[in-house]
Amino acid sequence: SLAMCPASDCFLSCSRDGKMAIWELGSSKGAVATLDTKGESKVAWSPEGLAFAVATGRGVRLYDLRGYANGPFATFEVDVADESIPPDVAKRLFAPSTLWTGLSFSPDGEKLLLRTDANVHLLYDAFDYNILEVLHDPAAPDDDHDPPPVDLANAVFSPD
Repeated sequence: SLAMCPASDCFLSCSRDGKMAIWELGSSKGAVATLDTKGESKVAWSPEGLAFAVATGRGVRLYDLRGYANGPFATFEVDVADESIPPDVAKRLFAPSTLWTGLSFSPDGEKLLLRTDANVHLLYDAFDYNILEVLHDPAAPDDDHDPPPVDLANAVFSPD
């Protein structure tokens, strides 16, 4: 996962070995900092470039760029018991084979979109971390063999 900072020449990278790195373009020193994410992760910058989010496993952590070494300022879990996730959708979302495919902030910074390869995406309030919307294809198959009727894999925010 890669994410370019919208406000500076920094970018974030996550690798499959469980490391997230902060890089500065033009620096010959390598990564400015690294964080152990304890698994494959997805990253996103806030629109102002002051904070970033890291989604790993079943949790999302938010960091202040100026104080990332102090740890996340907020953490929330994607909860299988969340009542806003219908049971049939939760079955797909929490299947062992489901992968998180992306994370992004809305242009106004008020929402976080967590994308998966199960045609299920979660739209969160970026301040209180409640699920605002569960985006899914109600006709999606329950197994991995049939193609989904609607492909939601590339869900993104529009600029306005």
